[in-house]
Amino acid sequence: MVRSDSPRSKGDVSIADDPDQLVFTVTIMNVQEKDAGWYWCGVEINGAVDDYEYLSLTVTTGVQSVWTVSRISAERGGLVTIPCYYDQKYKQHVKYWCKGYTWSSCTTMVHSDSPQSKGEVSITDDTDQLVFSVTMRNLQMKDTDWYWCGVKDGRDRVGAPLYLNISDNNLVLINMNMTWNEALNYCRTHHVDLVSTHTKEIQLWVQDRVKKASTAHVWIGLCVTCVLNFWFWVSAETFFYHNWAPGNGTGAEKCGATAAVESGGRNQWVSFPETEKLNFICCG
Repeated sequence: MVRSDSPRSKGDVSIADDPDQLVFTVTIMNVQEKDAGWYWCGVEINGAVDDYEYLSLTVTTGVQSVWTVSRISAERGGLVTIPCYYDQKYKQHVKYWCKGYTWSSCTTMVHSDSPQSKGEVSITDDTDQLVFSVTMRNLQMKDTDWYWCGVKDGRDRVGAPLYLNISDNNLVLINMNMTWNEALNYCRTHHVDLVSTHTKEIQLWVQDRVKKASTAHVWIGLCVTCVLNFWFWVSAETFFYHNWAPGNGTGAEKCGATAAVESGGRNQWVSFPETEKLNFICCG
């Protein structure tokens, strides 16, 4: 949309770079609902995007009368309770919990009138404190998704989104040397999958495991799709977090490129041909 060299401004979007403070700022004016979506901040080195970070922009209309935290992380098999706060005017309204990225088409799981509990999900409303709480038990990786705290207001609905991320600390270092595809098949046969290091938390768990590796790098579940030519996790998680070593993960890798984490140093990710034979980490 905009760049710090040119164009610095385009329509209602502008960018300003402050090298002294090591920060650049993007301003979007006259924000509309159509502006909601995913954006990424990128730094270009030698003509390629060398480093970047994603963010999600949510656009609400009017005064925000339902709100919650923006992101929650929990471990697989555990439970999490999410607080959803609302305005006094919604004290007697029906509240509900909805799963899905898009507000208009998310799937209602429970609501405060009935059912208040369904499977591993339950909802309670504290009208004195103006907060309703949703509890999800026995969390699984499939529960990683966008959710909405919602209030029914006649024919309309008001709500606030949050992202729930489920992590799995059941990681196993396999001290056998295999190609990336062999490692993937081994993990899926004997465990669950090749580890997807898609959060800082999982990265820290991986760093602890690779200390005992017998190879300088250890396979992780990250590869380049040949159809769309971008990096993706084998678990299909969204690519929020990254820890690439300089010059890696730029998007210039060939079809079928795979990634491994350094077993020493800064434990950064490096692109390798899948034919290399390395230790690897399985999850589950």
